[in-house]
Amino acid sequence: MKNKIKHLFFKIHFFQKEVSLLMILLFVFYTNALGFAQSSVKSDYSNPLLIFGTSFGNYFQVLYKQGKVEEMLNFTSKQSLEKYGRERIENYYRFTSFGYKMKLNSYSINKGVFVLNYRCVIDATDCIIRMPVVVENDTSKFLLPFTIFNQNIFLYK
Repeated sequence: MKNKIKHLFFKIHFFQKEVSLLMILLFVFYTNALGFAQSSVKSDYSNPLLIFGTSFGNYFQVLYKQGKVEEMLNFTSKQSLEKYGRERIENYYRFTSFGYKMKLNSYSINKGVFVLNYRCVIDATDCIIRMPVVVENDTSKFLLPFTIFNQNIFLYK
């Protein structure tokens, strides 16, 4: 009888330890889940090759597809804004075609300017798009070419 009582107390004691451990684990997971849910995803915009897990051109294209022209202007270089003016560039962004499929193929860096080369298929034609990007104040920004109104800046065959 004594052995049965000892065995029963052992089981109860062991069960209490398991429940306590389980409650501690649940508490840890719960608090981590709350902390994760409350934190926001932040990105460093200083690397044009990696913004939110993608490259600058793909991120810029998402802004275009969502109609966020103001944000596109925020990611346009100061030099371009001074040269062409905010209103002209805004109109250009609104009426240009930039909704095609594209994939980063290669890049080069020359005098602080990243040139991102994207492989695209536009109207069943293979194309290469070159996007010059500069980093200003730790933010990647699109550097418009010398003339934006004589050609589609996003299309280089």
